[in-house]
Amino acid sequence: MPGSYGGMYARAQGLLLTPRPGGAQVTASVPWTPYPLMFEWPAISLFPRRVPVPPARVDVTQLLLRQGFAKLQPEEVAAPRRLARYRAAEQEAHQGGRGVWADATGLLWQAVAADDAEEVRARIAQGADVNARNADGLPLLLVAAQNGRTAALAALLEAGADPDVRVDGWTPLHAGLYTSTHCPTDMAALRNRLGPALSPKLAAMLESAAGPDGGAAAAVLLLVAAGADVPAADAETPLLDLHATRSAPLGAIRLLLARGARLPEELAPELAARAVQQDRPELLGRMLGRGVSPNARTRDGHTLLMSAVAMGRRRTG
Repeated sequence: MPGSYGGMYARAQGLLLTPRPGGAQVTASVPWTPYPLMFEWPAISLFPRRVPVPPARVDVTQLLLRQGFAKLQPEEVAAPRRLARYRAAEQEAHQGGRGVWADATGLLWQAVAADDAEEVRARIAQGADVNARNADGLPLLLVAAQNGRTAALAALLEAGADPDVRVDGWTPLHAGLYTSTHCPTDMAALRNRLGPALSPKLAAMLESAAGPDGGAAAAVLLLVAAGADVPAADAETPLLDLHATRSAPLGAIRLLLARGARLPEELAPELAARAVQQDRPELLGRMLGRGVSPNARTRDGHTLLMSAVAMGRRRTG
């Protein structure tokens, strides 16, 4: 398991940490969780993770095994006494249901972290709670949307996860809208990953999410197709704030507006300008129909006509 620390060095038996006064910390990571937002996940999904180490030489491998953050590979450990300690550490984690030895719901979190729809279904079949929350009170579906785990998100929605779950006014719709530009989805690949035997509900969700904006707005489109209540989500914490208006996929914004999301009057010119810049006459027509003046100016001082001329847009201009 790779790691980094100024005083750490590798041995065949494990990773050791040389001591220093006052203690130290080691940062460990695994290849399949490179996403910075994964701090929301429990147990095995907390990598990269800081493991506090006392001011003495510590076998980090033994520490990770005891906490359930790793599994033992006996053939890689030559020293019998060290192997015995590792087996005892792993058994302690197993008996305590920690990390990789978690119950069905704990393993469901891991399956979602890996965006493995088949494993998500398997854990749900074992009785895992699709509406589970982690130690910080964050619902599984919201964290899946926030981290762009669209295959797992679809499988959770198929199994009946609540698309309107909220934490302090924040819903899966908010999370999916904010991360959509950073986590694009290949819709054809998503369909393949969900397997050939699609339920009618999931097939209808995927059909609704198809289209030119599907990949960028997959999480939002899937949530809406699963019945997410847009006005209710929008009531406490606006979905279409300045950040969303300027950066979220236009297909998702258009869908949310059609389903009742509010657009603050002062942000309407910003969205109309984006429609011009991306040559989306249908959205521009919707904005003009809502009363946006063709001479309205964005916060940067540009009119719609100026944006059209600058971008060379003939259809919207």
